[in-house]
Amino acid sequence: MLQDARQALQFMHSVDLVHREVNATNVLGAGSMGKLADLDYAKHVDSLKYHPLLSDMSKEAPEFAACEVEVRNYLYISPSRWSLDIYFSSPFRFNPLHDMESLVWITAWTLYITLTRGAAGRRRII
Repeated sequence: MLQDARQALQFMHSVDLVHREVNATNVLGAGSMGKLADLDYAKHVDSLKYHPLLSDMSKEAPEFAACEVEVRNYLYISPSRWSLDIYFSSPFRFNPLHDMESLVWITAWTLYITLTRGAAGRRRII
């Protein structure tokens, strides 16, 4: 299912859209196929338009939010010495990597839940 969600995100990214709310409740299973749901927050990657619900976005499923989205700041971009970013900070924008990072958090969460439930089941048998 996560592979199908990744493919859906890649398609969205290929037309310069970002989902902005990838979490476990938005990756749905339909038989053996996965589907990506809830496009309420989706927008064009270059859009500067303020979304009034952006402040509530990571509150819905903060455990799946990308690190930079959670703090609303770029963490891994160092300004070059010739860049004006040293003097002027650009507004935080959601980018396609944030969507993909959310898939990583969903995978980690799924593994954790699966392993802890399996371990709990083994303890009950013994």
